[in-house]
Amino acid sequence: MLGIEMNLKGLVISFIWLILAPCVGSDTHAEILLELHHSQLAYAGRMPLNITHADSVLFLNTDRYNPRPVPQNSLSWQHITPADVGMVFWADSASLGFQSVVSNLTNGDDEYLWVISEILPDGGGYAQVAHESDYFGDSIDLRGYAIEDIGLRVDWFAVTPAVSDLGITYIVNGSPVPEPATLLLVGAGGLLLRRRWNA
Repeated sequence: MLGIEMNLKGLVISFIWLILAPCVGSDTHAEILLELHHSQLAYAGRMPLNITHADSVLFLNTDRYNPRPVPQNSLSWQHITPADVGMVFWADSASLGFQSVVSNLTNGDDEYLWVISEILPDGGGYAQVAHESDYFGDSIDLRGYAIEDIGLRVDWFAVTPAVSDLGITYIVNGSPVPEPATLLLVGAGGLLLRRRWNA
């Protein structure tokens, strides 16, 4: 009887592993869901440029012509300098505005995705705006995914008295949310294993 019980337990464990394997495999690791490139070029007019840093903000809203980012609904990176080229600055669930941005990126609504970068001493800069569906193609947004972190990579930043040239990339990392049916199967397998071990 002991041998039969051990074999049954082995079969149950194997069955549960077959269910769990797709969930604990490579598909559950964070992957790059979006790379959003943004660049801007500023030329000096009559006066030379006096640029020392840049600021950038990422947010979503439903208004195409009236952006109103506030810290609670946006992600902001400030004082980006030429020394930061090649670096990635990450925001996660502990960052102000992260939950709001993630909620809008995964709510299934085709909102406007804004990137605004300020590089001029007077606070002037450039805005890039488009519908979420313009970035995701067949999908409206990232509904069905769990976003783990969002980063800003400084690709280039050249500053002279005559010109300022900034290139950044926003990186969104996440993983698919398991289907409810899969979660039910995993739960059923766990109950079956518990009953077998308690028998």
